[in-house]
Amino acid sequence: MSAGRVVVVGAVLAALARLPLPAAGPQGKIMDNRTLLKDLVLAGRKEEAARVARSLGPQAGDALLEASSSPRSSVRMLALELAADHPSPGSCRTVLGRLSDSNATVRSVAGSLVRICRDHDNAPDLVKALDQQQDASIRNSVVAQLGIAGSHENVPLLRRLSHDPQLANSASLALVQLGDTQERRRLIKRLSDDDLQTRTDALRDVSTVGDPKLAAWLGPALADVRDAVPISMPHVSPAVYARVCDFAVMVMAQLGYHFSFPVNFLERRPLEQIQEAARMVEAMPRENR
Repeated sequence: MSAGRVVVVGAVLAALARLPLPAAGPQGKIMDNRTLLKDLVLAGRKEEAARVARSLGPQAGDALLEASSSPRSSVRMLALELAADHPSPGSCRTVLGRLSDSNATVRSVAGSLVRICRDHDNAPDLVKALDQQQDASIRNSVVAQLGIAGSHENVPLLRRLSHDPQLANSASLALVQLGDTQERRRLIKRLSDDDLQTRTDALRDVSTVGDPKLAAWLGPALADVRDAVPISMPHVSPAVYARVCDFAVMVMAQLGYHFSFPVNFLERRPLEQIQEAARMVEAMPRENR
């Protein structure tokens, strides 16, 4: 090859080397961004990590799970914060994996974030976490999430847990959410109990279960004018209370019912508003009437 041809070929190869590489496919880009997210979290670069996590959406969870095993508590905290902002099966596993963290603050934050575990894929993870935990408050949170992420496969376990004094209420509500008829009837019966505490607790549980059909059984509560929940500031005298009927209206709003008046917070309501809610309930069909 002549010297001139060598120069030409060399110039062509150099030009080709300067050309940009073909763009990676969607899957390759996701993998690259997962690695980038993990590296940013490990480096503590919060704002950049948050941007990459937003671009990944649910795919961010697996990278956060990997980063959450860092020996630095600040990194584990950042992984939890991003997991809370981007719920997914991987984000749930990030949270559950920190429930036994060596750092008390990390454990506490993880315990408050069990609520993001709403995906059915996480039901086995929740059962595993339940077996590993001893703290009653964390176990109650895990059991409560089984009512959302679980299925009929978890019903036998929840029935056993309903006999545990520490977990009975959470297990009962989880069973109601999974369609257990017996526990649903018990909840409905408590709404008609004359004991003030029993009735108000039942109203809170209806709000937790979140089934709008349960509003059909709020008639006794809407007729109950006993003071139930303090709503005035602690230093105000005399104290002002919301009544059971006011609480029932609030629960109906939380279940998705709309009134001719706004319901943004718990307050003592005029009679005509209570009556409007009572008329709505009276017109509702009730199972097992």
